[in-house]
Amino acid sequence: MSKRRKTTSRAAPAFGAAQEDDDQLTAMASSDSVSTRTLPSTNLPSLVVMCMRRFADKYTWLRQNPEGKLWGTLSKQLRILPEPLLPRIFAMLAQRWPTYLPDNVIQPYFMRDVRTIVLTNALTGVKKQTINSLKICSPHLSSLELSGFDKFEDGLFAGVLSHLSELRTLNLRGCKEVGNATMEATSQHCHSLEVLNVNYTSVSPISLHGLLGNCTSLCVLKVAGISSWSDGTVHKLVTALSASKITTLPSMQNLKLRQLTISNSSATQFVALFPNLRRLDVSFTNIQHIPTTSPLLEKLAMSSMPLAVSSRSFKLPADFLQLRTLNVGALGQSTKSSGALVLSDALLLDLTDILAPLEHLQHVNLANNTKLTSKSINEFLRLVGRRCKAVNLSGIPRLRSDGLAGLLGDDESESLIEVLTLNNTTVDDDAAGFISSCKHLSQLGLASTRITTDGLFSIIDACPRLESIKLTSCRGVKLQDRKRIFELWEEERQTG
Repeated sequence: MSKRRKTTSRAAPAFGAAQEDDDQLTAMASSDSVSTRTLPSTNLPSLVVMCMRRFADKYTWLRQNPEGKLWGTLSKQLRILPEPLLPRIFAMLAQRWPTYLPDNVIQPYFMRDVRTIVLTNALTGVKKQTINSLKICSPHLSSLELSGFDKFEDGLFAGVLSHLSELRTLNLRGCKEVGNATMEATSQHCHSLEVLNVNYTSVSPISLHGLLGNCTSLCVLKVAGISSWSDGTVHKLVTALSASKITTLPSMQNLKLRQLTISNSSATQFVALFPNLRRLDVSFTNIQHIPTTSPLLEKLAMSSMPLAVSSRSFKLPADFLQLRTLNVGALGQSTKSSGALVLSDALLLDLTDILAPLEHLQHVNLANNTKLTSKSINEFLRLVGRRCKAVNLSGIPRLRSDGLAGLLGDDESESLIEVLTLNNTTVDDDAAGFISSCKHLSQLGLASTRITTDGLFSIIDACPRLESIKLTSCRGVKLQDRKRIFELWEEERQTG
């Protein structure tokens, strides 16, 4: 008797939790069954760029040259290269050969008195001594990124930052041990700081007290995904700032509070400190009311936020006339609650009326609002979506092909959409004619849809700028063809 092999199934993500399709670029960037092509370039790269690319391509061969003569000569030339070229060459090498850059290459050749350094945990040659050497090799740094080093202690980063008085941009994303000591060193020694990214670290709200007071030019603050941020700890920071006579921070323009366990109880007070906000991300929080009315706001992200809205109306502050990006994916569902989604057809039509007059709107994300149907989406695309650069309609199961008819519009004007994401919908080949009206389209997401090869060929015929199509789990396209749909199209057209 044969035994049935035990299989394990992948657990479904919690409804309302952060997913790939919540972010337009992430949804398109996944390498699973993505077919791409490189369009002919209209610009000839400079001789300097061509030389750098050639060096990056041949780097490992040069390093492993048995006689060592080539690397010996080139290493001397690297030492005298102009400083502005070093970050560009290093970026090319890091992208192409992340595991072939040891500390004894990074330090002497790419960290000598540069103004910009980017080191990530993908670079396996980066050690503690590599980071520690920054205070000697690069004392005039203005931009520093150290991301993903989750094993290095807080004191290491604090020691380095105490020597970087000219720093303006600091990115410590994913360095989990970064906390109070690093923020204290930054506040004491980096008074010119303008950009701070401490997403997914251990930076507590109160540890930012001194920094917000001393770094008066700070215009970007990102604190996403930090477990210590709660209503109570944020209240302590606001109280401490008030005691220090700090009631407003007008320089702040970009604030990211994504994936924090905060509500309007603390968020409204905290955000009120920044009257000139241009970009605000409160996605995946427990905030129920938009915590700002800044007339300068250009980006508002509130995906999976339990927004309190009337069943009959959707309201945005009337002053949001500069809005360029709006993310309202899975609206009404938070990661901590089991509440129902609130964005219905009626509310989307209401929102469409609000967005239609906004002349600067370029990006809209409606992903995972499962109550929506083709009727309201058609109207949204007709009045708003077709004049945007990017539209995300992923994860809307009742979106059929006829819901894309709005891409055609009512007049002879062209659709301006460059990125259209339709993953996990029920669109099929009937959508090809509507999608084909988007002549500026460069990226298209059709994962888990009913599109077939015939429909795809029609779209490629009509969209000369199309460079990327995501086809993961498209059963109408053979598995072996999903990453080479452009090659198949080329072969089909050549054979006639």
